[in-house]
Amino acid sequence: MWDQFTGVRWKNLPDLSLGDMILRGFFKKGTVLEFSDQERAILRLIQSDSSRPLAQLAETVGMAQSTLWRKIQEFEALGLIERRVTLLNPKKAGLGLCVLAQIR
Repeated sequence: MWDQFTGVRWKNLPDLSLGDMILRGFFKKGTVLEFSDQERAILRLIQSDSSRPLAQLAETVGMAQSTLWRKIQEFEALGLIERRVTLLNPKKAGLGLCVLAQIR
């Protein structure tokens, strides 16, 4: 199935919209999704900097802000986006080297 709204191609799933499939619980762990080039660009951009304004992301990928917001919400509902984090500079934060080891 090819979802016209999101551009995602789904394998072995009924002919429902992505939103309907999310609501009906069609997605289980291990579901493999195929993404359009535009969706890959969205994921790359938010992976590199999740603090970018929605307007900037939408302009970069050539999409309306409302459509981009819905796609990000769908990615979160699917568990594709687990969380948004901030990476600290360890030297500026005064953190030294941390080593975890297990000896048997």
